Amino acid sequence: MCNWTMQPGTHVAVQRNFSGATVITLSRPEKLNALTFPMLSTLKATISRDPAALMLFNGAGRAFCAGANTSEFLSMRQVPMSETSENLRFFREIFELCHMVGTESDNRISIAHGVAAGSGMSLSVLINGARVVTEDCAYSMPETIIGLSPSAGGSYFLPRIPHSVGIMMGLVGNSLTGREALVLGLATHLITQDSIPQLLLAAPKHKGTPSELLESFASTADAVRGMPDPRAGQVLPHLEAISR
Repeated sequence: MCNWTMQPGTHVAVQRNFSGATVITLSRPEKLNALTFPMLSTLKATISRDPAALMLFNGAGRAFCAGANTSEFLSMRQVPMSETSENLRFFREIFELCHMVGTESDNRISIAHGVAAGSGMSLSVLINGARVVTEDCAYSMPETIIGLSPSAGGSYFLPRIPHSVGIMMGLVGNSLTGREALVLGLATHLITQDSIPQLLLAAPKHKGTPSELLESFASTADAVRGMPDPRAGQVLPHLEAISR
C-alpha cells in the first residue's frame, strides 16, 4: 500500500510504501527545486520519521536541486547575523539536513539529473548510500563565482575529489558532467534520463538494498570508464593539467 503526501507550501512530495521504499521528490520545478525553509523542514521531518527506511531523493522537472533559494537568501542578507536570526537558522537547517543524509542510514539513494548545484550538489553527493547521476547531470558549486565559500559540506567533499578537481571547483566554479562525477567517485551509478520513471515505479515495491534495486537500471564507473562522454566535459580531458 502506498501513501502520497504533499503538505501545502512545502514543495516536497512523499510517497511512502509500508513494505518498500519511500520516494521523496523535490517539487518546485519552476525554480529548479531550490530549497526553502518549508522544504528543508519537511525533508528533515520525513527522514527522522523512519530513519532506517530505504529512501530515494529526486527532483521534479529538469533539475535535481539548484541549491538554496536565492531570493530568500538575498533578503536575509539585509538582516544582522545573530544566534536567533532567520539567516543563521536557514544555514543551520541546510547543514543539519546534509549531516543527516551523510551520517545516518546507508539505505539511501539520490538521483541527480539536470542542475545539482550548491547545497543541491551537497544533498546528492553526501548521501550515505547510492549516488545516482544521469548523463545530463551538472554538478557545480556556483557560489564560488560570486566570492562565497562552498558550504553545506563543500569543504568536506571537495578536497576529497581526486586529481585536485574539487579544489578547482571550489576556486573557479567549474561543473562536472554525470559521467565525470561517476569516474571521479562522486557518483556510484549512472542511469539514462528515460529510466528514472521506471526506477521510481520499482522502488516502492523493493525490499532489498539500494545496490540490488539499481542493478538492472544503472552502470558503474568500471563500465563507462574510457567510453566517450556524449557531453563536452570540462574536467576529464584536462586532469593532467589540473593535477599539477
